[in-house]
Amino acid sequence: MAMFLSAQRERVALMDALTRIGQTSSLERMAGLILDLHKRLSAAGLVEANRFDFLLRQYEIADVLGISVVHVSRIFNELVKGGVIRRHRKQIEIVDKKALARLAHWTPQKNISAPSWMI
Repeated sequence: MAMFLSAQRERVALMDALTRIGQTSSLERMAGLILDLHKRLSAAGLVEANRFDFLLRQYEIADVLGISVVHVSRIFNELVKGGVIRRHRKQIEIVDKKALARLAHWTPQKNISAPSWMI
């Protein structure tokens, strides 16, 4: 059952990613990526004061988002100029999480948890 639940979580994440690529702008996808990483790293205790290590290279981000490397740089600059994020070397700080969530049309997914009979 645990394997089934894990597979379902991955399926939901994959479907969300495919939907984002097909229906959102590159700016919206970048905002969603930053929020998703923030959520995952927070769960692991790796976020401090809305700041976290962002070790992905621009070409890796471009691959994930389905855009060009040059466009990745432009989007980062747009988010910084808009006062939504700050970049410090290899870290990102979310300055305005609500604005970032609005940009991404972010709706947090409910966790698929084990039913009570399984515990």
